[in-house]
Amino acid sequence: SVPIIDNGILEDTEQFFGDLSTSDPDVDLRPQRTTIRIADDDAVVIGFGEVSYNVNEGDGSVSITFGVLSGTLGVSVDVSVSTRDGSALSSFDYSYNTSSYTLSPASPNQTFT
Repeated sequence: SVPIIDNGILEDTEQFFGDLSTSDPDVDLRPQRTTIRIADDDAVVIGFGEVSYNVNEGDGSVSITFGVLSGTLGVSVDVSVSTRDGSALSSFDYSYNTSSYTLSPASPNQTFT
């Protein structure tokens, strides 16, 4: 049995190898190598920094933070953020905006403006 370490980090599928060897010249090893793939089962929660934001019309803009709320990124993750009408309507009350961001282990949080 080969122990697998649950490291708690979101990452791509990883692999390692098992190799057979013998010093007996009369033994033919086939296959000599096998591949073991480790599927990641760690969860990362990405969300907004606040449940709601308040802004005055005269403020001109609002900065909305988002990023990793729990878990740890081991790989980069692409995230899209966009605005959507509620009781405030785009073009009348705010300007529609959509942007794509990459969250990474070195930069797990971003600001949408």
